[in-house]
Amino acid sequence: MKKGRLSFLIFFVIAGVCLLEASLVIFYVSLVNKKLSESNAGERLKNHAFLISEKIDSFLTNNEAIMRALLSAYDIPSGDKRRNIGDMEYLFAKDPLLFGLSVINQEGAEIRYLGGRPKPNYTPVSPSIIDSVIKNGNVFRGLVRKNPAKNQLLTSISFRMPNIFEGINNAVISAEFDMTRFGNSLSDSEQKDISILIFTRSGLLIYSSQGGLSVSPGDTYKKERSAVVSAAVEDRVLLVNNKNALGAALINSMTGWIIYAEQNLPSLSAVFLNSFEFSPGRLPLFALVVLLPAFIVSFWFFYIVIRPIRMITKAVDTLESENEIFLPPLPLPDNEIGALTISFAKLFDTLKIKTDAMEHERKDLEEINQSLELRVGSRTKELKTALNEMIKKERLAAIGQMASIVSHEIRNPLTVMSNSLYLIKAFAAKEADAKMLKNISIMEQEIKRANGIIEEILGYARSRSQIFSVVDISAYIKDIMASSSLPASITFHAEYFPQPLLVNIDTEEIRQAVRNIINNAAEVLPDGGKISVKTECKDGKAVLSIRDDGPGIPKDIQNKIFNPFFTTKARGTGLGLAVVKKAAERNNADIIVQSAQNKGTKISMVFNLADMSEDKKGES
Repeated sequence: MKKGRLSFLIFFVIAGVCLLEASLVIFYVSLVNKKLSESNAGERLKNHAFLISEKIDSFLTNNEAIMRALLSAYDIPSGDKRRNIGDMEYLFAKDPLLFGLSVINQEGAEIRYLGGRPKPNYTPVSPSIIDSVIKNGNVFRGLVRKNPAKNQLLTSISFRMPNIFEGINNAVISAEFDMTRFGNSLSDSEQKDISILIFTRSGLLIYSSQGGLSVSPGDTYKKERSAVVSAAVEDRVLLVNNKNALGAALINSMTGWIIYAEQNLPSLSAVFLNSFEFSPGRLPLFALVVLLPAFIVSFWFFYIVIRPIRMITKAVDTLESENEIFLPPLPLPDNEIGALTISFAKLFDTLKIKTDAMEHERKDLEEINQSLELRVGSRTKELKTALNEMIKKERLAAIGQMASIVSHEIRNPLTVMSNSLYLIKAFAAKEADAKMLKNISIMEQEIKRANGIIEEILGYARSRSQIFSVVDISAYIKDIMASSSLPASITFHAEYFPQPLLVNIDTEEIRQAVRNIINNAAEVLPDGGKISVKTECKDGKAVLSIRDDGPGIPKDIQNKIFNPFFTTKARGTGLGLAVVKKAAERNNADIIVQSAQNKGTKISMVFNLADMSEDKKGES
């Protein structure tokens, strides 16, 4: 086939489709006729279902009205004495459809039954009856039972019983009626082409067009019930298509019974034959005439167009799944498909060249990106370190300037005040009373405290050259604790490592840090307690731990306690632990804080052991 012939092929295919469409028009007309027939049948079925539902309502309401009228005519005699419930036997003579009467109290128990046997069992449904009748003031309808012994189908109506019987109040009367007359009325109103089924939601058959009232126990219509029970809605008719039949389902609002009306419809083929007067013998010939050319054209179109395209698609899938770099053999007919194959091969070669180039560029970019990430990470780390150092230096400079001002502007007046108090105390020692001497002592303590605060600020701000010494941390701590004075209410406990733990530290800075930790521990134990000091060797490092059994540090502020000027005390500078952190950093020590609420606090300083192979005793 030469180039350009494919357009002729498409033309012939379209012509064949038009021929098929002409045939489909015939079927469409038949389908429209069938739809119209179904629509008319649907309306007819709906009306018939509503008619059956109205008959059910009429049957139940008439019997209810008769029972209420008979009971209302049953007057209480003069005097206080009420009638006996056994007197209701006369009701059976008044209403021939009445089968039995049950009296149910408000607890749901049956207290009396009058009528035929076997009597009904209301125990499973008595809670529902009591809720509907006593609590909500409604009428309970729809219970159905079968009595094969007397070939009867019975239904009950439950309503509130009048308070006219002795010893019975707030009770429910359930009256059972024979449904034979109701079944006869349904048979009289049936139409020949419509089948009727009436059953409960549980599947108990009440009535069918073929058998009338169903009195055999266990009759079920599962097929019809499954088609409508799950979809039927009260006060609405549901149309159900069932092959060549159309059904209408309706739930009776009084009883909950399901009414199903069904009518057989002619099939589409029957409508087709009737519409165009085709004989059955001509139908196979018509199908052969229509389908054989369509099959031949379809096969030809597949061989000329679809098959080569599928080969190209398979080649693409092979390239994707097996990561091939060469094209498999492709069809090259002398038409548009062949031209498409050649263009695809050229496109593949171009894409392969560009893909190889892009892969090479991607690898180069990955190498450059990795190099940039390393450089950016290194520079970011350097910048963070420099920024932290700059912030620390600026803070120290500001604190140093403030300390200088505090020392000059406050310390000198404090010295003058201290000297004046000394002279006042000396001159007034003989004549002063106890109250004056107590106030002078308080002033001296406050001046001493103010001087202590100034010393803390100066100690934190002062930057001096470090003097390192190699000491045994255990012996060093013993000396510090020997010169420290703790309140009598505090118990001190020490546990020292038996072997020498040599560390290279500035002894003055660490002494001040240890004293600050001890003082903090003592301040959180105003009512007495225990402070423990321990030295040990862990993971090749010397560890000094100071523990108290105080209230502990709240978890939300543990990361703030070493910040300058942060304190939770009513009176304090917040520099005690800041001095500890500064001393640890200047002596290459780590600080670990372990604290729990009401379990005390443990602060550990971790030092590197001194390397005696090198001289580390000089100044830093």
